[in-house]
Amino acid sequence: MAASASAASTPTHVTAVVTASSNSGGACVAALLNELKSKTKVRAVFRSEAKAADIKAEAAGRGDVEVITGVDAADKASLAPAFAGANCAVIVTPHDAAAGMGRDADLTANMINAAVEAGVKHIVYVGSWTVIAPEAVSVIASRFVPSEALLESLAASHDVTWTVLRSGYFFNNFAGMLASVRKGDSMVFPDLKIPAMDPRDIGRVAAHVCAAHGKGHEGKTYDISGSEMLSGASLASALSEALGRTIRHVSVPAEEYSKPLPPAFKELISYLSEKQEAAIPISSDVEEVTGRAPVKFVDWAREHARLFALDA
Repeated sequence: MAASASAASTPTHVTAVVTASSNSGGACVAALLNELKSKTKVRAVFRSEAKAADIKAEAAGRGDVEVITGVDAADKASLAPAFAGANCAVIVTPHDAAAGMGRDADLTANMINAAVEAGVKHIVYVGSWTVIAPEAVSVIASRFVPSEALLESLAASHDVTWTVLRSGYFFNNFAGMLASVRKGDSMVFPDLKIPAMDPRDIGRVAAHVCAAHGKGHEGKTYDISGSEMLSGASLASALSEALGRTIRHVSVPAEEYSKPLPPAFKELISYLSEKQEAAIPISSDVEEVTGRAPVKFVDWAREHARLFALDA
């Protein structure tokens, strides 16, 4: 376990971010420290020392950030230090790709219960849009539906409030889904319409809610989406602009595209193909909460062009 010093400049309000190694958790830590200038002390919580290395370097000499390692959602006893003395907690559903998704909801419940037991007053839960279609995308939704139900139950029986952030489809996912771009000028992808988003926008919303100590956000659910409905054609156009080479969209049937994918992602692609623009909610919540428009895909792709670089 490790923590920074310089207590003289430390804010009294503490926000615990668990897990800080996740895309959205890390984005929340960054937004609190660099955009909101630490209106709350940030406690970044990690399972391993290796994952905490970068933030530890940034935390050196700062009184507004604390780094805790050795916290495992499967080990209830290890969770107490993560939430002790915290006023607000950002909880992100953990996932270990090697272990599958079956235990994710139980691990999240361990974290939520530990936060409530520690006296946390407001929980920001980073969930998923998939809860609106629990039968169609059952495998992925099962990670999140029980957590929202648990929060509602605890708020009714304990002195705790919550805000749910239902994240959308991450821009990061395209790095793997559009792997064909690394082989030439063709982007092989089904005809889908997705309001994909930058996970940093989740972090910014979570940070704003915690900086407000949850005030005005109690019991609210925010849909975190991009501001544009991306199609195969618009993705190819944005990538062409960002990468400086012409990318051509090659449409393939959803069932053909998803053949090599695991069952959870077969369900997802099938649902997206069937529902099109009605599949994932598109929302103005990011701008309404943060005062800033969501990141556009073309700008994200330009920043992350290395992910789409031609294979040597």
